[in-house]
Amino acid sequence: MNSKRFFKLFCMIFLIVGVVLIVVGIVSQISTSKFLKTAIKADAKITNIITSRDIDGDLNHDVYVSFVVDGKVYEGRLSEYSSKMYIGGSTTIYYNPDNPNNFIGSGGKLLGYIFITFGLVFTSIAIFIMYRFAKKNREKFRLQEEGICLPSKITSIHKDLSFTFNGKSPDVIECSCEYNGKIYTFTSEHIWSDTKSICERKNITELEVLVDPEDFSKYYVNIEPLKHYIGN
Repeated sequence: MNSKRFFKLFCMIFLIVGVVLIVVGIVSQISTSKFLKTAIKADAKITNIITSRDIDGDLNHDVYVSFVVDGKVYEGRLSEYSSKMYIGGSTTIYYNPDNPNNFIGSGGKLLGYIFITFGLVFTSIAIFIMYRFAKKNREKFRLQEEGICLPSKITSIHKDLSFTFNGKSPDVIECSCEYNGKIYTFTSEHIWSDTKSICERKNITELEVLVDPEDFSKYYVNIEPLKHYIGN
């Protein structure tokens, strides 16, 4: 898988997750706002806080509260936790006057906004990456039309350890050529495959590089000869 397919998948996942979070947040906030219109504010006593660890070792806190409505005691678990909470302390809740067992904490008022915020973050990341990728593609097409083609010898194939996804790093190809008495070095886009093995088996020792004749820092290493072998 090369960087094009990888980032398409990456953006699609982030975009879907972002949209889902935004929708869930909007629905949640509408429901919460409707609930709060008739809910009654009250102080509840914290009766217990049970702390446990999940499989990742993170701490979870289950907060249990009790409060009195018309002389009757209601108990239940609060779906939020704050480091300021302690057993015997108090916290603000909002309950349904027709069914006091249905209640939320003060933090519940913000739950929808939290989902929406995370959704916007995920969506923004996806849109930003898609924009950068589209810009890169436009530059590639421009170089195909206006650039010069330089056959360049492959000098190195290695992992880009500065970028890791799911415990793996992509390959990059470095190649160089001489042009007008100068040696130029170029680096390919990320390639999610065993590129070195492919080049050795298929005896690929040279790649074409499309270069802006006015600015050699603007270039594209053409990996088309490898695409058949890297899943494209």
